[in-house]
Amino acid sequence: LQPCPTYNDINTKEWYEKRIRKLEDEKWDPVVKDPKEADEKLVKAIERARKPMDEEIPIGIFYQNEFVPTYGERVASRISNYFELPPAKQIIEHDGESLTLIDKILEKRRVV
Repeated sequence: LQPCPTYNDINTKEWYEKRIRKLEDEKWDPVVKDPKEADEKLVKAIERARKPMDEEIPIGIFYQNEFVPTYGERVASRISNYFELPPAKQIIEHDGESLTLIDKILEKRRVV
C-alpha cells in the first residue's frame, strides 16, 4: 500500500500502519486442502477482504486453491506450444509491417 502525501492527508502512512494486519501472523489458513472445502474457504476470504478499512486492512494470501489449474495450464490445454512460444515471444511484425493477415476477416465485413 502506498499512501499519497500530496492529495491525501487523511490516510497517511501512520493511518495505514495502525490498520495493516498480515494474514500470515494470524491463524489464517488460505490453502484449500480438500475440494469440498473450496467454497467455504472462498467465502471466508471474501468476507475477510470486505472488512471496513477503518477497522483493519488485511494483507497477504487470502485464498489458494491448488485443485484449480493455473491460467497458463488452462491455456496450454488448448494451445499445445503455449509455454514454448508464449505470445510475448511471438514475432508480430517485420520492418514495421504486421505479419497478421486480416484480409479475409475484413472482406466478410465489407459494406458495399
